Amino acid sequence: MRRSVRILTGLLCLLFAAVLLSCSVLAAVHPQHECTVKNCCVCALLSSWAQVLRGMAAVLMIWYALRLAARAFFAVHSARLNDVSTVTPVTLRVKLSN
Repeated sequence: MRRSVRILTGLLCLLFAAVLLSCSVLAAVHPQHECTVKNCCVCALLSSWAQVLRGMAAVLMIWYALRLAARAFFAVHSARLNDVSTVTPVTLRVKLSN
């Protein structure tokens, strides 16, 4: 794995751990929290960290979807460049029936 990818992965893991740790500390410090004011700092922190976690999950899902699409595209593209037919159920059936 390239060094930059390892560094980026480490930073994302540290961010994820920091978010989980801060949320758990806030939940432990304020177990019976009830909002009495309009702009509660505890609720604002918890909602912002939850939004960060949701954003990280969305980015990760988009990243893997793009990687899957790129892998499928390159597999089909390289098969066409090599003049090799792609393996489909129809081509397998034709091969077996001959």
